[in-house]
Amino acid sequence: MTASGRRTTKHPIRPNEPSELAKFVPPPTNPTLTAPAPPNVTYDKTYTVSLGGKPVKLLHFSPAHTSADTIVYFPDLKVVSMGDELNAANPNIDYAGGGNLGGFINSLDQSMERPSSFSSERMRAMFS
Repeated sequence: MTASGRRTTKHPIRPNEPSELAKFVPPPTNPTLTAPAPPNVTYDKTYTVSLGGKPVKLLHFSPAHTSADTIVYFPDLKVVSMGDELNAANPNIDYAGGGNLGGFINSLDQSMERPSSFSSERMRAMFS
């Protein structure tokens, strides 16, 4: 399954995405690499799947890094995975892809409200 949190957002799936994915050429360092799959599931704000009998929540708070950011929350483990939305080059805003700074801040704030094994205070200290 590939998911995208942007079914009804301001920036819908771009019409050229399938043709852009078809242009994928594996890099010489990894010739067996395959093209990224287009999303086959879209959702507005939340979507829950089960992996190994455990819930996994897909969350889209707002356009942040791009218009289709998905935060993955593992409630049983109290782990939040933010992908490209949180990395060493923050803020990492893809304005052409529909991202925006206000949404980035909102998404970080809402992600930190999830019960986690990594404290909000510690995370805030890292970025202040």
